[in-house]
Amino acid sequence: MANVKRKSRNTGGLNAAIIDIGHAFQTTLEVEQLVPKILRKAVEYIGAEGGSIWLLSENKESLACTFATGPKSEQLLGMSLGIGEGIAGWVTQTQKTVLIADAQTDPRWASRFDEHLEMVTQTLACVPLIANGNSLGALELVNKKGDQAFDEKDQERLMALAGLAGLAIYNAQLFEKERRHRERQELLQAIGPLLHESLDLDRLLAQILDQVSIHLKAKATSVWLVDDKDNAVVCQVATGDVAEQVIDMSVPLGKGIVGLVASTGESTMVANAQDDPRATARNVDAITGFVTRSLLTVPLLRKGRCLGAIQVVNKVNPEELFTPFDQEMLEQLANSAAFAIENARLYNELEQSYSETLEALIHALDLKDQETQFHSRRVVEFTVLLAKTMHVDPDEIVHVRRAALLHDIGKMSIPDSILQKTGPLTAEERILLEDHPRYAFEMMAGIPFLAKAADIVLASHERYDGKGYPRGLSGEQIPLGARLFAVADTFDAMTSDRPYRKSQPHDVAVAEISWQSGKQFDPQVVDAFLSISVDEWMAIRERVAAEGIDRLEVIAALVESKFEQ
Repeated sequence: MANVKRKSRNTGGLNAAIIDIGHAFQTTLEVEQLVPKILRKAVEYIGAEGGSIWLLSENKESLACTFATGPKSEQLLGMSLGIGEGIAGWVTQTQKTVLIADAQTDPRWASRFDEHLEMVTQTLACVPLIANGNSLGALELVNKKGDQAFDEKDQERLMALAGLAGLAIYNAQLFEKERRHRERQELLQAIGPLLHESLDLDRLLAQILDQVSIHLKAKATSVWLVDDKDNAVVCQVATGDVAEQVIDMSVPLGKGIVGLVASTGESTMVANAQDDPRATARNVDAITGFVTRSLLTVPLLRKGRCLGAIQVVNKVNPEELFTPFDQEMLEQLANSAAFAIENARLYNELEQSYSETLEALIHALDLKDQETQFHSRRVVEFTVLLAKTMHVDPDEIVHVRRAALLHDIGKMSIPDSILQKTGPLTAEERILLEDHPRYAFEMMAGIPFLAKAADIVLASHERYDGKGYPRGLSGEQIPLGARLFAVADTFDAMTSDRPYRKSQPHDVAVAEISWQSGKQFDPQVVDAFLSISVDEWMAIRERVAAEGIDRLEVIAALVESKFEQ
């Protein structure tokens, strides 16, 4: 009777486990939820200290510990075996079950795992995971509790659970392929518009990484770009707990995972970064305090040239690893990102060329009107500060900056006798002077990259109440950039020496601008102006003066060197 009762209890336990797992089948097809549940049931039901599930790679050349429970399970996760290597490798290859009473004496046992985990495996049971006749991997239990060996009854029960696990994994892998395909499409659809929204490289990369973090469920992400001058890759943008410490970090090409990927142009997936000799994870972790477990790094390739790499580190769920599906998804995204990065760089180079051309024009104006030297550059910085305070879109600030820099360019068409007159202007002289916004617009209008800036310059002397010139615009008819500029220009004019008067104290200028709110100036812009401290305005004035003097000295030295030749 005792034997009958024990058999009934064990059968009932197995049936209960199978019913429980069957219910899980009906509620989820997620491998990450279903298979660990089966593994825990096997460990609990058979009475083992721990267990693991080893799954075949997509190319069927190796096995990886994908799920584990029990002592040292976190360290075991991600470790790999070749086909035929170790007990799990042999079982996967032969599709035969193995029961071992003393693993240390079995020639098939991969003792390096015990050495790595600092534990001793004594008894072991391993059964194949099979679906439709194909090996998927192996389910392995170690060290049966009570110093007993696994027996044939354990084998039967384990095979029953492994049958369920094999079916679960097979179905879940099919489901996962479909899900990953859908997620990949969703990611590419989310990234697509971003690639066309902005040519600001840092902003573009940050938006891309936000989407990568969401879709790959990564704890940290980063983009590294090749610096040909220093023969290194430099972290341009990063997300995660230690992002600020990683940005601007440099790694030599060919060194570390990210340096290797950037130099070879080949993706690399690392399951256990702490044990990978190529990884610099330990060094970086020592600096940042972050613990790198797993990572995936893919190259940014464009026309056969590697621009850098995208790296994702650690799944949000510490029991998960990056997969070939993640790699495929990230590689597709990297192809699009590389195209966008190249465009942004070309655009930035063009912007630099434009800026140098505009600087030359402003230098020509400075030579014409020495009394207002550095005025345009101060107004640029004042206007941009106001724009940022009002949270103007960065892409629009580019046009605002150009307009502020060129706002006085039309004065090149005004006679010096008017510009440098110390007394009051006559009515005719006033009319000529007030034509300078139109002259500036005529100079700029035919240049495509200055089109928006030209509209701002044309409206730079309009008033909020409609009493300005040249068109008598009012309120929001006036471009925002021109409304910002009006306050910045007036502030600088009042606080700077002019041929016809001395500079006014800061508080006098503030009082005048406040009084003109709703009249000459947009009230919202005035509020933004008043929110900025005196120290910030003065710091800009001092910086512009120092930079301007340095620039003039460089130009003077260059000119002198030419005449000495």
